[in-house]
This record gives sequence, structure tokens and C-alpha cells, in this order.
Amino acid sequence: MFQREPRTRLPDVPAKHAEMKVDEDVRQNDARAKAKNKAYFEKRHNARENDELKIGDRVLVANEHKTKCSSRFNPETLIVEKRKGNMITAKSNKKEVTRNASFFKKTKIENEDSANSDDDDTDDIVDPCCQTDTNPVQTDSNPVQSPRRTERTRREPAYLKDYVK
Repeated sequence: MFQREPRTRLPDVPAKHAEMKVDEDVRQNDARAKAKNKAYFEKRHNARENDELKIGDRVLVANEHKTKCSSRFNPETLIVEKRKGNMITAKSNKKEVTRNASFFKKTKIENEDSANSDDDDTDDIVDPCCQTDTNPVQTDSNPVQSPRRTERTRREPAYLKDYVK
């Protein structure tokens, strides 16, 4: 009646087309809200697309951080084989690694010999902060000293003036 729903206590069956229209409206409203939230989050967190790694690039893969002396990246270079969104698969002649793009770092090494060498050179690499000093201390009769900076004049505290040494 006059394009209004009558208010009655009698049960009725709603029309199918009305349900479908409401469902479409809800889905559109939900998609709009999600797009708005996504844009706000990305603006707040300075999100950007990671397009710097492409297929064929040489990369280093991140190590698990075990100690403060361990290096962040494994020194063995890998070549990017596949990319699907942020998921990158890199491969060397020994292993294949699939990780998120944040675990990879692009290298500028163009040397084919280091990437394709059969012998394992990574065992010989030692982090300098973990090395102990094997060179003996130089004991010269005239050690070379660097010029000292000027220092402030230091005085004993007033409460120690009556202290006898």
C-alpha cells in the first residue's frame, strides 16, 4: 500500500528480490569500508610496493639472529627464480629458499664465479667482532701516543678535605 510495509502482527514471507538488494548493499558497503581502512593503514605506516626485487636479481637471504656477533645476512648469493606478491623463491646450485620479500637484500655482485662455485667458501668467513686478537701487543720502548685532549681540572669533594692519605 503506497509503497510502504504494513505494520501487522501477521507473519509474512519477505520477497526474494528485496533480500538480494539488501545483500548487495551490505557487500558494497563492506567493500567500501575495507578499502577506506586499507588506505588509512597504508598511509599511517608508509606502506609501499616492493618492486625492487625482480626475477634474475642476485640476493642475500637473512639469517636467524642467534648472537650479537652473527651477521644479519648469509654471505651466499642466491638468484631470484619466482615471485608471487611478496613471496620470493631464490635458488643457488645448493639450495632453494622461499621467504617473504623482507628477508632478502639485493646485492650488486656481478661475479658469476662466487655464485656458482662448487666449493663451500662460507665456512671460512668469520665475523670480525667475534675474533680474538691473536697478534701480541707491541711493546716498544718509545710507544707512539696520540695527543690527548684537554681535560677539565678535577678536584676532590669538599667532604674529603679532612681525609688523611
